[in-house]
Amino acid sequence: MRIKAYIGVPITIWSIFILSVVGRARFSLSGYYFSWTSLIRIGVGSRLLWRGKGWLESGSLIDVCGGHLSIGHNVFLNRHVQIVVKDRVTIGDNCIIANNVSIFDHDHKTTGIPYCNQGFDTAAISIGNNVWLGSGVTVLKGVEIGDNAVVAAGAVVTKSVPSGELWGGVPAKFIKVLNV
Repeated sequence: MRIKAYIGVPITIWSIFILSVVGRARFSLSGYYFSWTSLIRIGVGSRLLWRGKGWLESGSLIDVCGGHLSIGHNVFLNRHVQIVVKDRVTIGDNCIIANNVSIFDHDHKTTGIPYCNQGFDTAAISIGNNVWLGSGVTVLKGVEIGDNAVVAAGAVVTKSVPSGELWGGVPAKFIKVLNV
């Protein structure tokens, strides 16, 4: 089962059914749970691919504005998760994204003119299979998180996390190797 979306207007979960009927998006909802208070917004030229069963809890935002978001099978996005994509974000299979996690593949340029006129610097984010991001984690542009990794609550991930390791802190640092 897959969710594929190529949308040019903001949508909510209630819009999915209408968009499916008019053919601007294809959704297979069997095995998915979406809270009615979450928002999925997909800009013109953007792409969202959710490859398998998953959950999107209340108050969450998925905003794909010019980039590509790929979410694997059996992914749980808890309450108030924010994923904002201008380049590319990939989330593997069997991941748990706890409440209040933020994932941003971009930040503002800082070139000496007003910030609102500068545009963005972007770099892809890759989150492997069987990853757990604890409550309040922030993942920033250019980060790769390996398979079977855990990022502790409240961490700010500014550099890549190898497979099978626990990282935490601000900025996130290595804590220990996991027995996975």
